Amino acid sequence: RDMAKQPKLTPWFPRGTKPARKGIYIASRTSQPFYRYWNGRYWFYGSYVLDQAMREVNQGRWDSVRYPLRWRGLAQQPK
Repeated sequence: RDMAKQPKLTPWFPRGTKPARKGIYIASRTSQPFYRYWNGRYWFYGSYVLDQAMREVNQGRWDSVRYPLRWRGLAQQPK
């Protein structure tokens, strides 16, 4: 991997801290990162692969996860 092309990420936020914006985040209950969608209220199932998680969101496959997750997101807006 070319590390220069990897986006800068925020530090991990603890479980129970809610993201300020809706969107796809890296969120996990375990040590395995998982891309999940945050709708402003709940986390939804996603995928280990970002493109697959985005497809599931676009297709309306949103099964909510009601337990708290630790998460991280982009440190800056994509260009």
